[in-house]
Amino acid sequence: MQNFTFHPSLIKSHNGEKLAWLDIYQTTTPSHKAVITFYLANNETDSADVLRYKQQVESEILIAIKTHEIDDKCLEIADNVLHCQSHEVETILKMFERMVADYAFIWIDLQYLIEVLKNSKTLHFQQSHATGIDSIMQATKQIFDKVNLPEAKTILTCTVVPSDIGFEEVGKMDELMENALSNVDFYHAINFEDENTLWNKGEKGCWLGVLFLN
Repeated sequence: MQNFTFHPSLIKSHNGEKLAWLDIYQTTTPSHKAVITFYLANNETDSADVLRYKQQVESEILIAIKTHEIDDKCLEIADNVLHCQSHEVETILKMFERMVADYAFIWIDLQYLIEVLKNSKTLHFQQSHATGIDSIMQATKQIFDKVNLPEAKTILTCTVVPSDIGFEEVGKMDELMENALSNVDFYHAINFEDENTLWNKGEKGCWLGVLFLN
């Protein structure tokens, strides 16, 4: 996680200073400000130093990434706790980038994301992927056809598909999601990638990342 780097387009200039929309906690002294900061929560977490960092970058949102059962003390400082598997951490960081970066075809406005996070405490991550003609619906059903989905007031989704995908297919995906859960607010981001580690150029494919917020 410490070696992960967000896309440079997420570094803005604000009042003469660098402002990182998305940021990762470091033990060093920062030379920038931040909007959303992530830290990996474990029993070795120095909560006081994480708070020191948050104050120095003036971060609005502090998100703890929890991959296993740990002492809750290192979670008490967080505004949100994100639950995932240890091998999914960098995938989640990339998903947040894809949701707000302006290189996305459809992105989620940063202010919407901030408000959603401020009104939530827990996030649960799930992902799926499929290849082939019906890949979008297959990837969607892998998650939303499950019986016991995490409770959620809001759902954030990020879809990665080839650029020749049809809007009708994306509309069917949104409809399936919204039919699976009622009284939930959805925010969708879509990214185009003609070649991906999950499919070759010219193939149909879909990767779907979902965050359930409550």
